[in-house]
Amino acid sequence: MKKIIVSMLVVCLGLVPATIFAANQNVALSAGLGLVYPLGDMGDAIDYAVSLPINAQYAVKPNISVELDGYYYIYTAEAAKGFDYSSYQFGLGGRYWLEKAFNGVYLGAGIARTNVETESEVTIPFVGTQKVKTDEDYTTLVLKAGYTMALDKIILDLGIRYDAIDMDEWANQPLTLYAMAVFPLSL
Repeated sequence: MKKIIVSMLVVCLGLVPATIFAANQNVALSAGLGLVYPLGDMGDAIDYAVSLPINAQYAVKPNISVELDGYYYIYTAEAAKGFDYSSYQFGLGGRYWLEKAFNGVYLGAGIARTNVETESEVTIPFVGTQKVKTDEDYTTLVLKAGYTMALDKIILDLGIRYDAIDMDEWANQPLTLYAMAVFPLSL
């Protein structure tokens, strides 16, 4: 829990410079909800996950933006009782917009720091039930694509995200479908 708070603090501190730039530049803050579909070995143990993303973007050119984002993932265990899996990440990336920043189709990439924590119960004969915990950090390549559309005073961001946590096993990585409400500070 402590790591989650520290990670979200880092992301929120990144929002302060974004707000300062907002007076004269193109800045957008986002929050949303996502659905994660784990693939490969992870998919054998987990049905799906819900992600809670936050994001700050700064348009450096009319069709290029840089972003700072954070995600917290809430996973469900498929079959194993006593299995708990949680993950959070924060990262830095960029988006290329086919039209202009915060409007239409985009392609993005970035680097994220991902923390994965697992806790499971293992029954050992003659010893009893033991809890096994792991806590690992990964550097993650992030690829994303999506579409944004203006809805009154907010922008709806619909996209798909691929997280390459283990570069040796591309087919085992999670896909995230997400929807975020984007709040433009100036455009």
